[in-house]
Amino acid sequence: MKSSRNDVVYRTLCEEEIALPLFSDFSRRQVVNFCLRRTDGVWREEAAPFVDDWSLEDYRFLAACLRRTIQKGGVVYGAFADGALKGFVSVEAEPLGKMGNYRDLTSIHVSEEARRKGIGKKLFLLAKAWAAKQGAEKPGVLSCDGMQGRRRDHCRTRKKRTARPPTRMRRWGRR
Repeated sequence: MKSSRNDVVYRTLCEEEIALPLFSDFSRRQVVNFCLRRTDGVWREEAAPFVDDWSLEDYRFLAACLRRTIQKGGVVYGAFADGALKGFVSVEAEPLGKMGNYRDLTSIHVSEEARRKGIGKKLFLLAKAWAAKQGAEKPGVLSCDGMQGRRRDHCRTRKKRTARPPTRMRRWGRR
């Protein structure tokens, strides 16, 4: 699948190519300035500046997780510019929910220099289409700018947004 926008190529990744060299030109770095934290039942915006970045060990762990996703029947899509990975998304195959109508979108990341160019949106739409073919009506997504996976706070970056608590399960493509 090729996109004319910035000549980005989107394709399914195979297990064998998911190794450290795949991430050699990928920059996870993200500057986080504010977090929404729930205190006494109220969501409050707090300054909590930090830089989130991945270590070599984080990339090793990520590669193992993405390979496991494929081994268990899930999918990993990559976005490439000039042959270098600029973004990826992974969706697990296992049905979730009482009716099996969810699929877990376990990762979606865009390299620092490639952000705000529509790559993340295209990856999300690819994940959504794949999950729908598997019988999913809704995503299982716990999303957050920053480091939701490391802290249970709702973090965000740069722009000030309306304070809105995170929602665990939302319909595909709706806010």
